[in-house]
Amino acid sequence: MIRAAFLVYDLVLFSGVTRPFEILKAVNAMAKLDRESRPLELQLARIVDEQPKLAGDLPVMVDTRLQDMPALDWIFIPPNWRDPEKLLKKYPFLPDLLRHYYRQGTKFIATGGGVFFLAEAGLLDGLPATTHWYFFDAFRKRYPNVELKEQHFITYGEGIYCAGSINALSDLVFHLIGQAFGPERRHLAERHFAHEVGSSYDLPMFSVGQAAHADEAVVEVQEWLKEACCEDIDIPQMAERAGMPVRTFTRRFRQALGMTPNQYLQDLRIDNGRDLLKTTDLSIQDVAESVGYKDTAYFSRVFKAKIGLTPTEYKKMVRPKLFQVSS
Repeated sequence: MIRAAFLVYDLVLFSGVTRPFEILKAVNAMAKLDRESRPLELQLARIVDEQPKLAGDLPVMVDTRLQDMPALDWIFIPPNWRDPEKLLKKYPFLPDLLRHYYRQGTKFIATGGGVFFLAEAGLLDGLPATTHWYFFDAFRKRYPNVELKEQHFITYGEGIYCAGSINALSDLVFHLIGQAFGPERRHLAERHFAHEVGSSYDLPMFSVGQAAHADEAVVEVQEWLKEACCEDIDIPQMAERAGMPVRTFTRRFRQALGMTPNQYLQDLRIDNGRDLLKTTDLSIQDVAESVGYKDTAYFSRVFKAKIGLTPTEYKKMVRPKLFQVSS
C-alpha cells in the first residue's frame, strides 16, 4: 500500500488538494470493484496545532499533524496564494521536517508556490524544478543552485516532482497512477476525470536522464521507441540497441519501468493511437497501421482491453470536445 499525505497550510489553494485527492481516491474505488484491497491510504495533514486558514476562507478540518505521522511514501505540497516567502517565515521548522521525511525515502509532489518549501530545505539543489510563472524571478534569485526550468510545466529529479500549475498537477497525478499501478488503471482514471488529457508517455516533463529512473541504457531504448514504435520491433532488437544480452536487457527494463519491453511498446502504440483518434480523421484501419498494427481487429481488441472502449467508441467520445462549433 502507498501512504500519501496532502499538506494543508495557511493560504493553500484547496483546489490543489481536492483535485488530485479525488483522482487518487478513484484508484481505491477501482480496486474495490475488482475485489482488491485498497492500494492507497490518503490523509490531509496540517503542520501546526491551529487549523489552517485556506485561501478564500474555505472551512476545513484537518485532524492530523504531519510530524505525528509515521513513514509516508508520497507527500503532496499544494500551491498557495500570494507570496510564498511569507509562508517560509511562518513555518520555519517545515524544511527540517521535509528533510526528515526525504531521508526516510518519501517522494514529494509540489506545485506552484509549494515548491519553495522543498527549495528552502535544500532538497532541490542541483536538480531541475519548476513553479508558477509568477514566482520565477523570486525563485531564481532566492535559490540560485536550483535548475529552474521555465519552459517545463513538470520536472522530476531524485524522487521529487514539481508542477507549475494545478492543471499540470492533474496530468502528473495520472502519470503517478500509471507508474505505481499500471497503464490500465491510469487509462481508467483518465476516462473518468479528463477525456482530453495527453499521453503520460508524452508528459511535458523535464527529468534527470529524461526518465523517472536512472538506467541510461533503458532510457536510450525508450527514446528510440518513441520514434520507431510503429515499426516491426522485437525484444532482440531492443537489447541490441541497449548493447546487452536479451535476458539482461529484459531484467533491467522490468526493474526500471515495472513492465516488460513488449508491454511498454504496446502501451506506447496504444497511446499514439489515442492521439491519432483524437486529432485526425484517419479511419480505424489507418490508425492501426500508423501505430504498428497490421491487424485492425487485434488493434481494436488491445485498445479496448487497455482503454475500456473500442477505438470507434473512443473517437466518438473525444472528437466532439475538439471540434465544437459555437453558435
